[in-house]
Amino acid sequence: MIRSGLLSIMLSLFSLAACRAQSEGDLKIAYAQKSNGVASVYLIGTDGQGKQRLTRAGNSDSGASWAHNGSKVVFHSERRGWWKIWKMDPDGSNIKQLTTTSQADYDPIWSGDADKIYFTSGASGNEDIYAMNPDGSGITKLTNHSGNQRYARWDLTNKRIIYYSDLGNRLEVHSMNPDGTDDKTLDFGPGNNYMADPSPDGTRFVFTSDRDGRANLYVLDRRTGQTRQITNHSLTEYRAKWSPDGSLIVFERSNRKNNSHIFTIKPDGSDLTQITKTGYNYGPAWVR
Repeated sequence: MIRSGLLSIMLSLFSLAACRAQSEGDLKIAYAQKSNGVASVYLIGTDGQGKQRLTRAGNSDSGASWAHNGSKVVFHSERRGWWKIWKMDPDGSNIKQLTTTSQADYDPIWSGDADKIYFTSGASGNEDIYAMNPDGSGITKLTNHSGNQRYARWDLTNKRIIYYSDLGNRLEVHSMNPDGTDDKTLDFGPGNNYMADPSPDGTRFVFTSDRDGRANLYVLDRRTGQTRQITNHSLTEYRAKWSPDGSLIVFERSNRKNNSHIFTIKPDGSDLTQITKTGYNYGPAWVR
């Protein structure tokens, strides 16, 4: 009986481990790779294999973001000479321009049910967070602070928008309702804290901070308020994003000049893996 029970437990643990490995192995990453001054969107596996080019244009495409249901992709592009928001199918087809403002529009993301797109725009003079419908209609300015507001992220569990601002004398993370109301500054600790991404279950943030003098990655536990540094490198580490299952974090490590690559890491700081090895690679996102 005891041996049979132990065998059953061991088989169950093995099955869970196998499912986890299979889940991680099935994950894909989207990113931009720049060649001869022009960036295109590519896909790649978390093992660095299966590289696939998704967009082909004379001007740069980057900042791809998948809808949570996997049905559509938004990205920003210089196809018309200035950064604008575009939409396409997950296979790179059916490409349509969504914004036509006179200033740069970039870093688009989808709401949880894909009924809104949020993005950063300089249309008002400063950079602010905007919302629009999936067809590009109904563009609405959500932030009204002085200074610049950038890098909207969708908090799937709490149904709020996360972004960062230089409103004060440092970069700070904010949270607001999808209509721009109830805007709050979040306490992420000392230093400049920015590009925060909420975990799928809403319990943690991964973000970039320069509190130790270098721009490294940290994880904040929203339940305990405790923060843990998970990277320690001389190059800038940012644009970190949780995988859909919360098992991995993808990010960019860059000198912002001629050296930029995509990495993954586990939330506890273990299993750091370099995904791209050649070229200038940036703007990672998870394929859904």
